[in-house]
Amino acid sequence: MDTSERIFLLVNQKFTEQREFAAALGVLPSVVSAWRTKKSESYMKRLPQIAEVLGTSVEYLLNGEEKPAPIAESGLDATKYHMLNEENRALVDQMIEKLLKSQSGE
Repeated sequence: MDTSERIFLLVNQKFTEQREFAAALGVLPSVVSAWRTKKSESYMKRLPQIAEVLGTSVEYLLNGEEKPAPIAESGLDATKYHMLNEENRALVDQMIEKLLKSQSGE
């Protein structure tokens, strides 16, 4: 199952009509229709907002795994983080920990 299929699995569970989902995101129904028919992948830049509306995480939408995200689920930076492979995510997490320790004087 790919990202768009996971999105629409949740859309079908949460909304009775696709246009309700579009309204919740603030996009035209035709945009959502293009996502569903895989004519557009512009949903990728809206993954944090889509995840919030659908009550899930960007992590789940991207790879089907429901894990707490180490970065807040908002903004393009979180989307970029989730596009990293596991090894690079670990490096980012380590750097954040080091910065937090140095900031608090540890």
